[in-house]
Amino acid sequence: MEKEIFMSMLLAQTTSDDLESLESALESSSTVDLTELTTTAASPWSAWAAFFSGTMMFVNLLAYAYYALVLQFIANKTKTPNGWYAWIPILNIVLMLQIAKMPIWYIILFLIPFVNIVIAIMVWVKIFEACGKPGWWVILLFIPIVNLIIMGITAFGNDTKAPTAPAVPNQQ
Repeated sequence: MEKEIFMSMLLAQTTSDDLESLESALESSSTVDLTELTTTAASPWSAWAAFFSGTMMFVNLLAYAYYALVLQFIANKTKTPNGWYAWIPILNIVLMLQIAKMPIWYIILFLIPFVNIVIAIMVWVKIFEACGKPGWWVILLFIPIVNLIIMGITAFGNDTKAPTAPAVPNQQ
């Protein structure tokens, strides 16, 4: 019974030559030297899996860089200090809360499943409003590809509301 289980486990990983030597080794003795077994033929799917994994890692890295760049530009547009926080995980959430003018302790709410979605929606509504865009644009963030365009328009586009001038004291 153990020999059959052992053979079925190695069946997917070995070539026919390896199986013949394994069968003869199992018949002649109770111990098998597994160092003699070689796997010469890799699965054709392993190459595709490696290619897909590498491609997805590259795409995710590009998406993260784009998101960080957009968040940094939004911070500069809203005159929020420390725009470089956008490039560092966790600190980018702090930066989003600063742009939205929400309390920093909300970062704890980002750690609670499902609550974090609601908080993120609230934060992005305030970020859009701080950039002079309508808050309902947050709905568009749930649509793939459109979300990249909307974030780009928010960061790189012109403000729709006039920027407020700093208060100047009366000089008499």
